[in-house]
Amino acid sequence: MDAHKLADLLKKYLNNTASEEERTLVDAWLKQREANAFYQGKDADLTRAQFIKEKIDKQIRINKYKRTAARTLVGATCICLFSLGLNYWTENTKEHYDEQYVVQASKNQKVRIRMTDGSIIMLNAESKCSYSKKFGVKERRVQLLKGEAYFDVAANQHQPFVVETRHSRTLVLGTAFNINIKEAADAVTLRKGKVAVTSKQVAGQHKSLYLKPNERALIVSNKTPMKEPADALSISNWNRIYFEGQTLENAANKLMQVYGIQIDIHREKLRKVRFSASFNLSDKPTDVIYELAKANNFNYKWANNQVTLY
Repeated sequence: MDAHKLADLLKKYLNNTASEEERTLVDAWLKQREANAFYQGKDADLTRAQFIKEKIDKQIRINKYKRTAARTLVGATCICLFSLGLNYWTENTKEHYDEQYVVQASKNQKVRIRMTDGSIIMLNAESKCSYSKKFGVKERRVQLLKGEAYFDVAANQHQPFVVETRHSRTLVLGTAFNINIKEAADAVTLRKGKVAVTSKQVAGQHKSLYLKPNERALIVSNKTPMKEPADALSISNWNRIYFEGQTLENAANKLMQVYGIQIDIHREKLRKVRFSASFNLSDKPTDVIYELAKANNFNYKWANNQVTLY
């Protein structure tokens, strides 16, 4: 083989750019050199051939390592980028795809919502709120989107209850309060317990207003929030149900509508009993039945979501 061609071929072999045919030629040449040196006793040639082959093999291992490392690096980079992309997609779509319950009260309707933690939300007519289907798993958060609502919050020191509106954020641990939102302002009135109200509209405004019972926070768009005395009972008066000279039968029908329970009256005479009373719509139905039974001298028995009066 011509010396120049052999040099070019060996160079390709060392750089790992030789074709399969060229690699076969170099392997054959090296084996032939080793065989000639062995049979002819040419130790110098054998030593040189071994040196060349060892150098070639070493270079092949280096090139093979580089290619493998490069493939590994590319693969790892792709995996890393995919993981980062997946994480980015997950984080940025998690909130978007977090399923929400949306509850709306019609014009002549008031809606009572019992949350999984035992808290009660009363929506006034033409009001609207939403909350996650995972409410209470990691947080207790409700968005009041429109109108007015009364909240009777179950105490949980480890998981505050948060009510968000367009203008404000109200943080509570366990209390009862009323929120009325309008286009340009919110009014948060505390009936019992303690809440912290923060404006979301005023730039740099992070200071919370802490309310005591019968105090109201006014959050007006682009103005510093303020608080003032208020009659919480009268403000949340819409959250009451009134019976004026009603028969027990009519009252039972109303209570079934409000609480979603079944009331059976077993004595005909009991159906015609008339009475006057008022209750908070956020009161538990068991408490309402107890008060009615005590005032009108009848007995009752609960079985799941059904109560029998006799």
